[in-house]
Amino acid sequence: MQPATSLSWTPVTFADAGVPIEMFAAAPSNSTNNIMGGWDAAHGAVVLHGNFAATATISAVGATGTVRAIAKGATNDIYVAVWGQTPAGVPATGGIFLTCDQVGTAGGTYLERDTGIAADDLARVWSITVDPSSVTQPQTPRACGATMVGTFATTDFAALRGGGQIYKTSDGGLNWAPSNAGLPAGAEVYKIAIDCFATTVATRCDDPTLLYAATSAGLYRSTDAGAHWALAGLEGKVVRGVALE
Repeated sequence: MQPATSLSWTPVTFADAGVPIEMFAAAPSNSTNNIMGGWDAAHGAVVLHGNFAATATISAVGATGTVRAIAKGATNDIYVAVWGQTPAGVPATGGIFLTCDQVGTAGGTYLERDTGIAADDLARVWSITVDPSSVTQPQTPRACGATMVGTFATTDFAALRGGGQIYKTSDGGLNWAPSNAGLPAGAEVYKIAIDCFATTVATRCDDPTLLYAATSAGLYRSTDAGAHWALAGLEGKVVRGVALE
């Protein structure tokens, strides 16, 4: 029997002008299309793109808070959730930002996409979940800055730590509306999972109307695409994450 091969890990330090960047989110892909997000003392919310190496391209998102989550609807359909605090807890600006021109080793141009989210809720955005079943073709191309994009997710969910708690968009991020009926007042939502999973070919959705939400008051479930929520378990427990497979 051959001895088991151990994996080796090599730490990578990301920096901007010699100052370390604090990293909190990652969306791995191929060698040149990895996406990492965090906070930079000079630019606030930043996204790094390319190899998992110190040479990754740095893009300023346009907010002073911290990138806490990255969601990909398609190759040119990438959202980031910016928490309205610095890593040290200093209040900052947050919200939801989209890029459609981040390909290969190129940096992206980020546009704020959170119309409909209450002003007081922008700093509470913690994570974003894309509904893969809403990435359909053909679609009417939408404008993303000066770029027209024909493949994108029309439906996405934003989890907030308090306030409106959950927002949903059905038009690719152009407009958002609360989708939190049934959630207890004051609860924080950390993560939303949809009944979809990745295969070797593509993402398969068994039931995209079935959602779970990890909250500070337990695990909640929706069977109607986020319109209504009910306790599914772990009542009164702080649930930080949820995944379906």
